[in-house]
Amino acid sequence: MSVIIDKFQAITGYNIQKYLSDFVAFIDTNYKDIVAYYNGQDIDKDSFNKLDSIKKETAVVNGIIEFNFTRFDNAEFWDLIDKFSSIQVQLDTIDNLSRWMRSSRTNRYDSSVKVQYIQKQFESLENISKKAGDADPDNDWATLAINNDINEEKYTSAGGVIMSINFSNNLSFNIRNIVDTLKLNNLYGKDIKKQFEIADGDIMTLAGIDSLTQTFETIFQTVKGSIPEFPEDGVTSDLIGSNANAINYPSIFRNIVDMFKKDDRFAAVDLVDLYRQDDNIFLKVQAKTKIGDILLNQIPL
Repeated sequence: MSVIIDKFQAITGYNIQKYLSDFVAFIDTNYKDIVAYYNGQDIDKDSFNKLDSIKKETAVVNGIIEFNFTRFDNAEFWDLIDKFSSIQVQLDTIDNLSRWMRSSRTNRYDSSVKVQYIQKQFESLENISKKAGDADPDNDWATLAINNDINEEKYTSAGGVIMSINFSNNLSFNIRNIVDTLKLNNLYGKDIKKQFEIADGDIMTLAGIDSLTQTFETIFQTVKGSIPEFPEDGVTSDLIGSNANAINYPSIFRNIVDMFKKDDRFAAVDLVDLYRQDDNIFLKVQAKTKIGDILLNQIPL
């Protein structure tokens, strides 16, 4: 490899050995600090600055490779370029760790959110510190008081004191079936539309609550055995359309619940109603999401 690196420098005038060494040092030294930040720890700005620096240098290397592409005349150059492409992918992944790690942190410059807060009646500074997520509210309240210039004369149990507090931005959800920053409707992920469409050369997708609503409806329409990878998922087909007296309603509902259990965007599922309309029997089911949205649907039997 050292020979081809020397050849690369002879052709391009660029010291790619230094670039590769800087990347290895970044991975060994700084990568873990970026991961720690998205896991809720304090930011290490130097590590993010080094990420930005090596990304800029990567753009330079990419331009050099494109400019000299026709001068790379043997397979060893292709191996070197392949290693460079892998570095590009790694850097892009690191730059999007917020999504890959499903973190609630969407920026890299502040691990807390400053908001205006109005003290409630009989609310102590210790309680406010606890609400803000301070690690030691029994002692951290003093910092809160100092930062807001609150002394004994200004503090009152009557409430109404306006102060600035920092809320820790380290919210986490155990949701493994999406890849995105776990914030607001991003928790519901993205999905391809069931009615497949292409517009402007791209596949049409659904995001947020629309994506989850489609999943919710799909669960009700899934027949056991229709998904090769998960043959046990879905409602047993021989139960649907049977004589009303022969239908095993608990079994059908259990089949539905088992599918909801596999999707951790849902927090709870309940049978709301079982009723007959004309010659049809309906199961009405309600599901609650992790952030409190309610979805309601029914399945005809």
